[in-house]
Amino acid sequence: MSAFVINLTRKSATIYSDTLMSHRDGTETVDYGMATKLFQIPHRKLVFCPRGSYDVSLNLFRCLMLSTDARDADELIERVPEMARMCTEDYAYRIGIDDHTKNYMFEAIFFWWSERDKQMQSAGFINSVNNFERKDYGFNQPGVPFMMPGLGSLRPDVKGLGDDAAAKRIFRAYSEAKDLSGFSVGGEMLKTEVSENGVATRTIHRFDGYAAAIENARTIVVPTDAKPEFATMAEVETAMARVAVPDNVVQLRPEPVPTMNRHQKRQAEKAARKAGKGRR
Repeated sequence: MSAFVINLTRKSATIYSDTLMSHRDGTETVDYGMATKLFQIPHRKLVFCPRGSYDVSLNLFRCLMLSTDARDADELIERVPEMARMCTEDYAYRIGIDDHTKNYMFEAIFFWWSERDKQMQSAGFINSVNNFERKDYGFNQPGVPFMMPGLGSLRPDVKGLGDDAAAKRIFRAYSEAKDLSGFSVGGEMLKTEVSENGVATRTIHRFDGYAAAIENARTIVVPTDAKPEFATMAEVETAMARVAVPDNVVQLRPEPVPTMNRHQKRQAEKAARKAGKGRR
């Protein structure tokens, strides 16, 4: 499973992602190379963070790219439930699953600049939650991140994400807890920023073992005819709970001091002098 660290404000979204791919083989998670996990549609000023089947992710991306008649990103998002259902049902049929909604198979959270609202928007879709029913997310305070996985809702699992180093610590925690959680984190760390100005991505970190993972991928054979194993929602929630990120990894950042104009500064200084006289 993939993990993302997300900062969302009305003006922009910053998403940290990694590139290590993994395959679930029974109770063991096997890493087998690198791939981009965050999908971008720059001309729509839109990105989405998928989890679950990478096949579904690729097919959904294809459908979104071919929706050239959509007026804007907002209209494109309105089409996501139908497209996601079609892609997931097709994949489930190919691997012999009759009802994909019984297991957690695919999830995606979208972030885009809304030309209608003139601000960032976000929405999530999960196959096992009312078959990709749309859930719109609100905004957090600047500097407070959302962690994904966040099944069913984005939530501030960790407060105080103010820089790239904090995101690295979060990913490192998931990497170290791999045996407990099943989350594979590694390869390279990408930082993607979405705003009114478009989409920009750059590599900001390379995790230890990158070269070894590349070489190891040459010897790993992922069976193409084997039926993939998908966790239930309860199993994923349990795995998340095993990763002690909030208190043990991220150092909380103090609240920023609000800026004051000249009048407010004079008033504050006057109040301070008056308080000082009163204590004498």
